[in-house]
Amino acid sequence: MSILSTNLYGSSVNKGMGGLMSGLDTDDLVNQMTAATRNKINKQYQAKQKLLYKQEAYREISSKLLAFNNKYFSYSSGSKTNILSPKFFESYTYKSSSDYVSVTGNADVISNFKINSITSVAKAATYTTNSVSSQSFSSDAIIGNISEDVLLSSSITFDFNGVKKAIALSEMVDGKPDGSPYTYDAEGLADFLNTKLAEVYGAGRVNAELDASQTSIMFSASGSTDVFSVSNISNDLSILTGIKSGDSNRLKVSKTIGDIYGEVTDCSIIINGKSIDGISKDMSISEVLKKINKESDVDITYSNTTDKFVIVSKDTGKASKIEITGALADKLFGGSIGTDIEITGEDTVMNVTIHGQDIDITRSTANFSIDGINIELSKNAILAPEEDPITFDVINNTDEVIERVKQFIDDYNEIIDLLGTKTKEKPRRDYPPLTPEQQDEMKEKEIENWLKEAKKGVLFGDKNITSLLNKMRASMSGMTSVSDLALSNIGISAASMDTSGKLVFNEEKFREKLIEAPDQIASLFTGIADETDEYAKSGIANQILDILRENIGAMGTSGKLIEEAGLDTGRSSDQNNISLKIKDYDEKMKELKKSLERERQRYWNQFSALEQSLNKLNAQSSWLMDMMGGY
Repeated sequence: MSILSTNLYGSSVNKGMGGLMSGLDTDDLVNQMTAATRNKINKQYQAKQKLLYKQEAYREISSKLLAFNNKYFSYSSGSKTNILSPKFFESYTYKSSSDYVSVTGNADVISNFKINSITSVAKAATYTTNSVSSQSFSSDAIIGNISEDVLLSSSITFDFNGVKKAIALSEMVDGKPDGSPYTYDAEGLADFLNTKLAEVYGAGRVNAELDASQTSIMFSASGSTDVFSVSNISNDLSILTGIKSGDSNRLKVSKTIGDIYGEVTDCSIIINGKSIDGISKDMSISEVLKKINKESDVDITYSNTTDKFVIVSKDTGKASKIEITGALADKLFGGSIGTDIEITGEDTVMNVTIHGQDIDITRSTANFSIDGINIELSKNAILAPEEDPITFDVINNTDEVIERVKQFIDDYNEIIDLLGTKTKEKPRRDYPPLTPEQQDEMKEKEIENWLKEAKKGVLFGDKNITSLLNKMRASMSGMTSVSDLALSNIGISAASMDTSGKLVFNEEKFREKLIEAPDQIASLFTGIADETDEYAKSGIANQILDILRENIGAMGTSGKLIEEAGLDTGRSSDQNNISLKIKDYDEKMKELKKSLERERQRYWNQFSALEQSLNKLNAQSSWLMDMMGGY
């Protein structure tokens, strides 16, 4: 008996007395008498094997899709191999003589194009406020003495520029380093904390000193960019002093307008002529900023380091501006902005040579197009007229693009061929999974050939794989909403009389269209449709990406195929629908194996009893014969 048979049915070692007296083949008889139970186990085993075949087929497809996804849709693989990147379709690349200027577009125009000067690069209107908080925080008034019980059980943890230090107030009870005692009141606490802060952070960097009333302690930092706060404080000490965890020398944007500025009746704020409605004193500063950024044409951020608001127009160019008024602006920013001094952006101003002519260009953005040339300028792209012009070397990459697209079509065809084969291949009913007993009687090559036939057709008509196949074929056959082109216009189409969905790549036709309209080809694959139009279709590559995500997942999701069958490795290997069903079969076979073991033992006990009875009869017969022979 093979290991597989032993594992499935249990050991066939004799469980009792063999047929020494009866001459019966007890082991064979027990096997015959337990055949019904073994057949039940075999059925469960064969059903499990069919699921394993199906899981294997699913995983073959999932692995193929994952490899396809990683090759063509992963930015980690490089922009030139990612079909969603415009660089995938760049038939020409352009080497700029400046690190701060890049171009794409019409190769013929770019080859004779140069930039003679860049006076300015477009930028947004920007304004930075003065510091918006007092850059300090203080305790409540501390009246009277502080008990030793509070001091002995209390501590406070400060955070200075990210460095946290805990100070235990029990040291106050022990007295000053010079041996003199601290006083247990506001003055004594301020003196103690100031001494300890100097020890842990350095003298003069942070301060704890009494205010003018001599009852409250004021905490501050000496540097204008130093952030100083309380990260933790004992409850009794917090109640006594009014100091809370989170108190800081910076504006606390999580607090409400009312908490920070007291009773506020006017929360008006007007940005570039538009009133931001719906702001109330119960909203936190961060909520107000979020609302402003969403509803206005500026973005406002608060810098915890500088204690200032930075306001940037969403548009660039000289026409962009910042003007903020209203009662809330007075509280938040210390007054109106852009009313006394005009705050505007800046245009791009440059001189170029194009089509043999020198012309001045003024644009409101740093990225723009002129006569088929797409220009991108970094903020450092300033060029004085007396400096050498910026020129561009044109490098022909047409063959590389053709090879990339050809390989993409070949890999796509492999997937279509695999899906088509799996869903159309009919199962071999005459080749069910072999039982362990059947395998024991066959040679290794016979088992291998049988297994090959038994695995055929496990995904015949499978709804998940059929749906995947239909969607893949549809993505490469229909029109999109982002381009007037279709694949047939650029030399990619189905072969004559071929209904499989596989495509043929006409290299010469594609080359002609690539030279003529590279941007249109890129849009056909990479364009994104208007999300507000439910009938709009994105580019082919984006459609395929959606199909891949639906079936194999992305960004932490698993996808339909992975949920159904998992992968060979990783968490999904045993956490999938098929694996759960397989576990059910394993449990059923485990119970049947126990039942088989009990049956075997019962029959062996019966045969052992028979042998014992025959042995007694034989002994009695011998005795009688001996007695009769004595006369």
